Amino acid sequence: SVLISLPFFEMIRPNDLRTFLWGEIPSIFSDPEKIKNQSEVISGGIQFRSNQTEHGPLVDHVTFNMKDEIIRLLKPFISFKSVAESEIQKKECLDWIATTFFTEKFSDLKRGVYDKSPWIYLPNADSKLLVFAHVDVVPGVETQFELRVEGDIATGRGTSDMKGNILPFLMAYRDASNEGEKPPVSILITTDEEVGGL
Repeated sequence: SVLISLPFFEMIRPNDLRTFLWGEIPSIFSDPEKIKNQSEVISGGIQFRSNQTEHGPLVDHVTFNMKDEIIRLLKPFISFKSVAESEIQKKECLDWIATTFFTEKFSDLKRGVYDKSPWIYLPNADSKLLVFAHVDVVPGVETQFELRVEGDIATGRGTSDMKGNILPFLMAYRDASNEGEKPPVSILITTDEEVGGL
């Protein structure tokens, strides 16, 4: 989880969100002329709402307007039957991640298999942290590997544990990479958490 507490209200664009996640303050928030006083702004991908407190404005609500893209990517992600006994499906899931989110110019992607469980590792010599996730899931019936969306609720194997949790990070990493940046993180994705882990 990430707790963001800001002494002002402003829309955060994807580039600014990445700056936040890297532990820096986006320039838009350090320039008083750019800080908005209104309680809501309706454009942009991520919206913050603030309330006035005795210490000044305090952000109390965050809305992400990336639903369409998340659903578009979550649908194939959930469809992989990446259960313990299916090494092929787990490998295909990792291949999809690699081709969808990691650009070719970062060709130092490492692959391996531990006890029939494939993994991928994208190292970064300047890494400030390791993002570690798993994409294996517990077994289920066929229909549980189909994404279902009703209102703001998405269901399917892995939507919360943890394909759906790692997806926004992978999207941000992809966007930064496509702009020529190399985020200072290393990434390890495994497929053996549900059976005990490395």
